Amino acid sequence: MSRGKVKLLLIAMNTSERIKKDYLRAAELRSVPVSLVFTKEELGQAMGKSPRASVAILDDNFARGIAGLLEKGEM
Repeated sequence: MSRGKVKLLLIAMNTSERIKKDYLRAAELRSVPVSLVFTKEELGQAMGKSPRASVAILDDNFARGIAGLLEKGEM
């Protein structure tokens, strides 16, 4: 994670505990908000890719929009 570039980190719920811990530690060091959502398969499908353990959102407005939807329970 580059400092200041990642606005929101989405981590798949079915990611191994070791990997989750690594991502959470890195996000905490850089003050990046994190959401544990979806499965690896769902994250990958949303990106049009193979299963993903995490997705980093770089765009500020997009990150705010996703965070808002997650807070409302709409995602």
